Amino acid sequence: MKAILALSAQHLKRQKTQNIPDDMNDPNLAVQYYYETLHYVQTALQYNIYAHSEEILATALVISTYEMLDESDSGWQRHLKGVFWIQRSQDVNGASGGLRQAVWWAWLRQDVWEAFREGRRCYSFWSPVQDYQQLDESDLADRATYLLKLAVNYCANPTDGSSAGLQSRIDEADHADQLLSMLDRWKSFSSERFRPLPTAQSRSIFQPLWIHPPKFGQCKMLRLAIINH
Repeated sequence: MKAILALSAQHLKRQKTQNIPDDMNDPNLAVQYYYETLHYVQTALQYNIYAHSEEILATALVISTYEMLDESDSGWQRHLKGVFWIQRSQDVNGASGGLRQAVWWAWLRQDVWEAFREGRRCYSFWSPVQDYQQLDESDLADRATYLLKLAVNYCANPTDGSSAGLQSRIDEADHADQLLSMLDRWKSFSSERFRPLPTAQSRSIFQPLWIHPPKFGQCKMLRLAIINH
């Protein structure tokens, strides 16, 4: 609860709306709930049942989201890694089912974004085993996130400047074509709900694309990421 309150207060603080009373938009509330959450988690982790619970996964992810909004890079990276190791200890992945699976995909989206910003590879190394015929629309949206992860990994900076690292990048030069082929196969199974909705013409250089639900629009960002790199 305190993690959710911290994230909600942080969101309200960033909205800067005039319609929220001052007593409901105290800028110190977010920090207060944030540190109360960290204190609670630190205490609760002494109990083995909590350390292996769904609650610790969900709480850590919410706190990680808070830190992402707070632009706290050090804290965000620490908790992204923390959620990664907690998931590994519980054998949680994108096919675990229930809350654990939902947390994993939400975490992967954060990991992909942070890895893209930092030019590193994503922490996750899990690969899906279900073929597209077995996926519903929500699963297809998640699979687009997985393909985006592969694209970010391909575009990541070499771990070192050695000739071996550079040679490895040369050897993987055909991965862009492979990723585009994977995206084309994904697209062949997607429905009209993944297509942009009709919108009025804009004078902006970048024409807006409206897709509902928003997560169904990830394939557009994925294709741009692959082509531009």
